[in-house]
Amino acid sequence: MNKTIKTLIVAGMLLPILLSLTSQITSVHAASPTAYLGLSGYPTSTTEVQNIINMMDTNGLNIYRMSFNPIWSSSRHPYKSSYIQYFLDHCDYMIIVDRNHLYPPTEASASTARNNWATVKDSVFEVLEAWPNNPRVAVELINEYISKDFYTRMQQLVTDIRAAGYTNPIVVNKWNQAWTVINDPLGKTYQGYHFYFNTWSVSSAISQMKTALSKGIKLISTEVGAHYNEYNSFTTSTVDELSSFLSQCASLGVGNTVWMNENLNNWPCYQSLDLDFPAVGSPIEGDGDGEGREDDPSMSILFEDGFESGSFSAWSGTSVTSGETKSITTTIVQSNTRSAMFTSNNGGGYEKAYAYKTVSASSEFHAKGYFYVSKSGIIDVDDRFFFLIFSSGSNNLAYAGIRQTTSGTRWCLTTRQGTGYVDILSSSAPASIIGQWYYVELHWKKDSVNGLAEMYVDGTRVCVSTATNTAAYGDATQLKAGIAETYGCGSTTVYADNISLGCPS
Repeated sequence: MNKTIKTLIVAGMLLPILLSLTSQITSVHAASPTAYLGLSGYPTSTTEVQNIINMMDTNGLNIYRMSFNPIWSSSRHPYKSSYIQYFLDHCDYMIIVDRNHLYPPTEASASTARNNWATVKDSVFEVLEAWPNNPRVAVELINEYISKDFYTRMQQLVTDIRAAGYTNPIVVNKWNQAWTVINDPLGKTYQGYHFYFNTWSVSSAISQMKTALSKGIKLISTEVGAHYNEYNSFTTSTVDELSSFLSQCASLGVGNTVWMNENLNNWPCYQSLDLDFPAVGSPIEGDGDGEGREDDPSMSILFEDGFESGSFSAWSGTSVTSGETKSITTTIVQSNTRSAMFTSNNGGGYEKAYAYKTVSASSEFHAKGYFYVSKSGIIDVDDRFFFLIFSSGSNNLAYAGIRQTTSGTRWCLTTRQGTGYVDILSSSAPASIIGQWYYVELHWKKDSVNGLAEMYVDGTRVCVSTATNTAAYGDATQLKAGIAETYGCGSTTVYADNISLGCPS
């Protein structure tokens, strides 16, 4: 038979097999589910916090639950805010702060907590006051409180937190009470259960998760493990059960943190028994009323500044119009000791007071920062001011800020479409413009057909413009931050902190 004919016959026989294998490979490399997955435990130093971050990096984890013993408890694990700040400064992962790590789970412990309930609340609020409205800082209200009034007390704390204006995520972990919905107007409260697989079966634990999900409850279980007696009692069987549970939870979008006790004490044994962490994409906290963040391309940080130098020396310069001001202050800060303050004086028309950073031209930029409005001059329809602007030379490309409409105040994204502009407004109003930190992000991508601009607030996409021409003025070369521009506003004061600028790596 001719060699060419033989080759065609063999190829025809192999093609269905190859197509089948390709289908299987595509399935294996499908997008990872989005779920929180990480570790839980007591850190004992910032060196150990760094070791935890390194281990999370290696294993593709995205959340850490940091535990401390209650103030009324004499213990070796007192509250250390410096550990939290170190974690936030040295990684981009989410943290759950567990100030009231009640133990053991007994009625006697619960009774002691009730006798110190003002301290329970004050401890939670101390964390909120230190990192207000930070979407990366969740507060766990109390650990393993087993009494029947659990949900009554948790609901009251959630109500008090939101009434005080804090938007941080909240976590509660029940004992054996029936799953009950906790009312949170922001939709940022997570519940969980603690599972150890020397006593739980995987099927029973997953059944609990599905019951909660059926009620619309978001889930992060902040303690799961192979055995509650720690690594000395781990077996291949219980570690395999834990691996199976983590995998099934990830597919359901359910979060977990694996208990490590002090630092990473349980990890060497887990490694030796082949604990398997499933691959997960990282969800971003939203307000339950908009698009969550889509997976961003890998970004390289070009610039970041928290104004701790006491000056604008990290920036390329500052710009103010007549009557406006810029300064470094310690009065209102998002973290550490300093922030930048920008003011406008009601001079009318366009006013500006901002810091700017000029970098190498890029077809895609992503800026992030915290902004606090202590005084807003927005009164009339079309009054507006912007926190962040990307520009190319003298041409502004995309703006992120606030605008007054006939329906009230709205988040506003203004972006180029060709040589003109379009305003994209959020569907709902901010909870309050004045008196709280907002985490604002502006993402812009140049393309003559599929250009993109989008704005996020506290992790939720509030405005987006897609499939437009954003290429008319070329690459972006500069970031402006502060009161980057106002129009028609009265006197306005804005604080800015922890600004960063990135582009695809």
